[in-house]
Order: sequence, then structure tokens, then C-alpha cells
Amino acid sequence: MLIVKAFLPVLREKAPRETALVYITSGLALAPIVYCPNYCASKAALHHMVMMLRLQMQEIDSNVKIIEVLPPAGQTELHDDKHQPEFQGKGRHIGMPLRDFVEEAYAGLAAGTEQIPVQMTKRNFDTWEQERQKNMMAMYHQMREQAAK
Repeated sequence: MLIVKAFLPVLREKAPRETALVYITSGLALAPIVYCPNYCASKAALHHMVMMLRLQMQEIDSNVKIIEVLPPAGQTELHDDKHQPEFQGKGRHIGMPLRDFVEEAYAGLAAGTEQIPVQMTKRNFDTWEQERQKNMMAMYHQMREQAAK
């Protein structure tokens, strides 16, 4: 929230030039796992904040795009014995190679996409997450209509 508060006025001053805030959430924001419940919950909260911030910027026809990258698990040290001993030395095989992630995420950024689910996260996003967001927008419009009466 501090980043939004600090940078949003600066970015809005650049109008009409398009600017952006880019957030990295996680596929675990959509489908949590047992190994890291706090991480999953914080990424879910960020995912929802990003969706609402994007909607707020669209409502005021802002020059600031709100972009979200939703990566899958990555092949990093986060899955090694030190951080996740329950995988018994096999954790390095979990996830997507970082080079592949960067290529896919960059392609979404270059295309101007505002929500960029990568690899296996895309499957969850393209099925039930998009439907959930449609339902959220329907509820939003219904509330706006009721408030206008």
C-alpha cells in the first residue's frame, strides 16, 4: 500500500502518457497449498487488492495500468532441503525453470496484458478464476445500479 500511495500521484502526473504499476502475486493466490499457508494468504490478499486498484483506475480513466503477473512455482532455492526439508532433496525439480518463466511473463507484458498468469497458473486462471471475476464484476455493477436509485 505504501508503494501505491507513494507512486500513484507521480504516475498520474505523467498523463496522458501511459504508465504502470506491476505486481507479482502467485498462482498460490488462486489455489493455496498446505506447505505455506501464510504465503498463500498474503498473495491472495495482494491479488484482490490489485484487482480493485485496477478497477478504481479504470473508473477514473487513469493513465496508470495495474498489471499483475501470477507465476507458478519456480525452480529456485525455496524448494531445497534448507527451506523445505519435507521434499527430501527432490525439491529442486519442483516448478518452472526461471528462463521459461521470464520469457512467458515478458511476452504478456509486451502484449499489454493486465493479468499475466504463467504456465500451470494459466490453467486455473482460464477456467474458474475468470468466471469468478465475471461474477465479481456483475455484483459490482448491481451495487452501482442500486446506489444510483
